Amino acid sequence: MKQKPLDQKWDHLMDLCRREKELAGGGHAKLLRLVSKEIDQLAAELGFTPRQVVEREFRAERVNGRIVRLITAS
Repeated sequence: MKQKPLDQKWDHLMDLCRREKELAGGGHAKLLRLVSKEIDQLAAELGFTPRQVVEREFRAERVNGRIVRLITAS
């Protein structure tokens, strides 16, 4: 089944967050900055608040395996 654009963006955001966490171990400062910047941009595009972006606090609601809404306010 083909993913909807929101599901694709969410999966990409989650992949970037995993990569950022891996890179935070050290040794790849430039790559870490690039991944972090991409997370910041994608999260803002998805409507997450600046605080959520800084804290990397991303949540979504799923129904039947599909994203139905992003939780962008706390």
